[in-house]
Amino acid sequence: RLRRARDGASASSTPLACRRRRRRLRRRRSQAFREAGAARQNINLLIYTLGLVALGAFASPILLHKLGWDVAALLSDSLVVVESGVLIFGLSYLVANAWWIARSLLLPPMKFEM
Repeated sequence: RLRRARDGASASSTPLACRRRRRRLRRRRSQAFREAGAARQNINLLIYTLGLVALGAFASPILLHKLGWDVAALLSDSLVVVESGVLIFGLSYLVANAWWIARSLLLPPMKFEM
């Protein structure tokens, strides 16, 4: 149990209390993942986004140099930038989830005391 800080408490006890709270939160979240079952992250949307980025990056030079459609090439480049941002966000979320899963699997199972 955490003790409330008193007037004479040292400042070094506060980081330890914060660390304990974060550790409890991580344990609860890792247990929630263990119990989630079929609710897992789907990678299909990331694959579709990667395909759209590749298609846009391939189509932009064709639209600009072969067909001379400047506005369409600009639109294609803009979509590639936005889709790349979404892809980077999704991949970083996937990596964070993988790290979280690996960490929860390496921790010992939770023991509940009654």
